[in-house]
Amino acid sequence: MAVIVAVEDDPDVHQLLRLILENAGHEVHMATEALVGLDLVAEHGPGLAILDVSLPGGVDGVEACTRLRAHGAHADLPVLMLTARAREEDQRRGMAAGASDYLVKPFDIVELLGRVEKLLG
Repeated sequence: MAVIVAVEDDPDVHQLLRLILENAGHEVHMATEALVGLDLVAEHGPGLAILDVSLPGGVDGVEACTRLRAHGAHADLPVLMLTARAREEDQRRGMAAGASDYLVKPFDIVELLGRVEKLLG
């Protein structure tokens, strides 16, 4: 079991993501805004962060990833970008911000869990 912080603003994906990860045995802390997600990372010290790119509140998932990378305690935290933004430019932007992996929605549950387990090591 690992602790995972996931930031997803779509209510249906939010609920589905929590269900998938909890059924896989993980402790999951969810947020709908990036700044709340960053607070959860600081509070729970997860083994993985999952970030949507498009988020409300003025800070998107790419900026949240950049902030994690800039913070010494979380600089090496694996980050999975989980987003509907499928353009190559979007993927490059996410990876340049320090994302460990990039998965496009809609996603396959088996693929999601495989990537999560790989990132958790």
